[in-house]
Amino acid sequence: MKLIKNGMVFFEGRLNNQDILIDGEKIVGIGKFSSDGKEIIDATGLMILPGGVDMHVHFNDPGYTHRETFKTGSMGAVSSGITTVVDMPCTSIPQVRDVKSLHEKLNVI
Repeated sequence: MKLIKNGMVFFEGRLNNQDILIDGEKIVGIGKFSSDGKEIIDATGLMILPGGVDMHVHFNDPGYTHRETFKTGSMGAVSSGITTVVDMPCTSIPQVRDVKSLHEKLNVI
């Protein structure tokens, strides 16, 4: 298990100094926990927030990859704390206007 200790966590509408207990890839607890037998990540002086959502991105695959691709856009998003994106349907060739063009865009990923 991992324990992120002493971070400022926004939880239940408040920002408090809390620990986050992680088992594998899942958060299993927020509160104060013993460090015994756990891998410690010290978050003193840091704010811990959930990943952000960008509801309007322009990943230009396929067609305009000289502008941005799924890979470059995703890397930029993650480096800024964005974990979920919604790609606009009008920025690829062909534009996503039907099921067939949606599958063409999805095949690029």
